[in-house]
Amino acid sequence: MLPEAKIFAGRHTMELAVKIAASYNISMGNVIITDFSDGEFVPSFEETVRGNRVFLIQSTNPPADNL
Repeated sequence: MLPEAKIFAGRHTMELAVKIAASYNISMGNVIITDFSDGEFVPSFEETVRGNRVFLIQSTNPPADNL
């Protein structure tokens, strides 16, 4: 038996994450996104994720070094 799956969304991907969760009949998890001064961020999950399959739906940006 597979562990429970949890889906969390980043700031700009809520609509996509909700569609994914609905298609798999999984409820959305609660997450708080905190920004660092260097532009990085850290997700803080507001529920236990230990032992679960966790999916964080978030867009990415290419590294600035590639410009």
